[in-house]
Amino acid sequence: MQEVEVARSACEKQLEATNALPSAYLREVFESEEAKKWERKRLGDALEVIESGSRPKGGVNEIKAGIPSVGAEHLNSFSGFNFENIRYIPKEFYQSMKRGKIKKRDILVVKDGATTGKVSFVIYNFPFEESAVNEHVFILRAKEFLDQEFLFWFLYSPLGQTQIQQEFHGAAQGGINQQFVNGVYISIPALDIQKCIIAELKEKMPEAEQLQASIEKQLETINALPQSILRKAFRGEL
Repeated sequence: MQEVEVARSACEKQLEATNALPSAYLREVFESEEAKKWERKRLGDALEVIESGSRPKGGVNEIKAGIPSVGAEHLNSFSGFNFENIRYIPKEFYQSMKRGKIKKRDILVVKDGATTGKVSFVIYNFPFEESAVNEHVFILRAKEFLDQEFLFWFLYSPLGQTQIQQEFHGAAQGGINQQFVNGVYISIPALDIQKCIIAELKEKMPEAEQLQASIEKQLETINALPQSILRKAFRGEL
C-alpha cells in the first residue's frame, strides 16, 4: 500500500506541473520582453463587434428543437464547448435577431455569474451551421489588423484573464458589461508574427492537453488500486 501512495503522490505532482503548462506557454508569448515592444492598444479600439444575444420571453426550457442557444454553461475550461444540455430557440426568433448570431472564428466570452471571463473559440468544426448566444455571453470580432485566434489566446492567457477580472462589478451574480473592453489592453505585433505565434500555440497546446489526459488516466488507475488489492486480500488471493 505504501508503494501505491508513493505512486499516487508522484502522479499528482506530475499532473499539477502539466496543468500549469498552458499558462506558462501563454506567459512566454504575452508577457515576454518581445511583447513589450509591440503596439499596445485598448481592446475596444481593436474590435469590430462586441454583442450579446437574447432568448424569447418566457424562456426556452420547453423548447425541444430549433436553433441552438449557447450560454455560459456550454463553454468549457479548455477553450471549447460542452453541448450535453443544449437549449434551443425557435427558428423564427433566430431569424428576427439582429445581434448574437454565431459565426466561425467568433470569440465567446461569459459576461456574468461564477464563470465570468471564460472564453471559447468557434473553430471550423463547430457542430452547428446556425446558432446564437444568449444574453449571458458576448461575441467578439476583431478588426483586420488583429487575428481572431491571436486575440482569443490573449484573452485566454493569464494576462488577459487578470485584466477581464479587474473589470468585474457586482456581488455573487455580478459580471462585466460592454465597457470591459475599454479597461483591457492588448499588445499587438504585425500580422505575420501573429500567424507564427498562432501556429506555435496550435502545436504546443494540444500536446499539453494530451499529456494531461494521459496523467489523469494514470491517476485514475492508481486510485483504483487500493480497492482492487483489498478485494484480493478478502478473497485470500494475496
